[in-house]
Amino acid sequence: MICPSINLACTRALRRSLRALSLRQFKVFAAVARDLSYARAAAELQVSQPAVSMQMRQIEQAIRMVLTEPAGHRPQATSKPSVM
Repeated sequence: MICPSINLACTRALRRSLRALSLRQFKVFAAVARDLSYARAAAELQVSQPAVSMQMRQIEQAIRMVLTEPAGHRPQATSKPSVM
């Protein structure tokens, strides 16, 4: 699916995707975005770092967008999320 900058069908698809995410996944995303570190987010959420990485991958697959980019050892929020 290719999304122009703002497309009603794309917006609806994104809303459906977001509804499929769990509260836990939103918490993982918020912790990663706040801490800019999978390891610190994992410590904060009291889970393993691979679990955080897996949740982030599942979030990106569910909404079909890349949310973070590797920047050295820290995840960097993408300036423009791209559609997968």
